[in-house]
Amino acid sequence: WEMGEVDVCEILIEFLNVAIHQVLYLRDIYPEEVFASAKQYGVAVKMSRHPDLNLYIAESLTSARQWIRNGEVKRVVVHIEDQDDQPLERFVFELDVIQQTALNTPIQELEKKFADFILRISITDLQPNPKDCKFSIVTYTTSSELGAEWTFADQKEIKQPPPNIKALKSLHDASFKMQMFVEENLPRKKALSELMK
Repeated sequence: WEMGEVDVCEILIEFLNVAIHQVLYLRDIYPEEVFASAKQYGVAVKMSRHPDLNLYIAESLTSARQWIRNGEVKRVVVHIEDQDDQPLERFVFELDVIQQTALNTPIQELEKKFADFILRISITDLQPNPKDCKFSIVTYTTSSELGAEWTFADQKEIKQPPPNIKALKSLHDASFKMQMFVEENLPRKKALSELMK
């Protein structure tokens, strides 16, 4: 990125793309061989090589682009559930886009902060997921207008009991704020620990 060409929306979409690939790799949603090594923000990452998966992630983020640009996206969530549609965990990226063109933080420093987010995903201590999990990308928006490619998602929150929330990282800039946390389903945690006895 060059300072004269700053587009906060595109910077955030690029980061979310990398972060989503990392989550899917680290949480064993797809086999390891689906992913290839790459480097983003100066750190080693894993990016999917599967065309359909890459298309789904890209289309999800592209569809949310205008909402992000307008400051109407509140959260982008990677929702992981088991084969019985029981929610297991949710990686939440909470966004507050204040202005689109001015970054308070120099690009190099921002890339270091994004690298910290990626590394934080890598070291998060979570329960192992069962085999054959599935995921979806859920965007929370304040916009009342949905494009043809969007539908209202089923309620995919972890409700009863309340989830275990792990705050992972936050970033504050003059143009946007971002907070990342994980909501973990505690009954799943209990069930897995009982299986391991």
